[in-house]
Amino acid sequence: MGAACCDVAGCVHGSLNCASLVSLFVQSGSTALMIACHHNHVDLCRYLLSLHASINIQDSLGWTALMFSCREGHAELVDLLLEEEWDTDVDLTTSQGINALMCAADAGHTRIVRALMEKEADVNACTNVRRPKQQQQQQHARHGEVAARIRVFAHFVCVLAISVSVFFSVRLATPLCCKPATVVTQPSCVCCSQRARR
Repeated sequence: MGAACCDVAGCVHGSLNCASLVSLFVQSGSTALMIACHHNHVDLCRYLLSLHASINIQDSLGWTALMFSCREGHAELVDLLLEEEWDTDVDLTTSQGINALMCAADAGHTRIVRALMEKEADVNACTNVRRPKQQQQQQHARHGEVAARIRVFAHFVCVLAISVSVFFSVRLATPLCCKPATVVTQPSCVCCSQRARR
């Protein structure tokens, strides 16, 4: 047991020598198993699994130890994590809907993709990240809504300006001893005159 502890300490010391990397893992809520998987420390992972470290725990973004291994292309480690005794859920997804199969496929790790398919990973899973075309359509729809609101507001401002100017012209043009002046009934608003033409 002493030799195993020394090896584990060596693995941990070797992988955690960069303070910024440690900070990144801490901020995302990563486990020791996730960090070891990221750095391909197979012996350390085997030791952590023997201590009942869970493969299926997800960090704050939804990443698992298996996803880290798949993304980095650590085939031997993926084989270890997929052993029956660990009860690994290959279809867990990140907050963006990315699963381990997508991580391996995106990085071009064919051997890992095959290993995941043998464990019946969902080959038809989709991310929940919006496609660029959908984003453009939604953005155009939002722009249309904003433009319509601006047109309504501009019309309101024109009508208000006409009403105020008519009100004050009637008030100012009418002496107290005379009858009230005739009020203009047709507003001369650019918006209204354009609508009347349509």
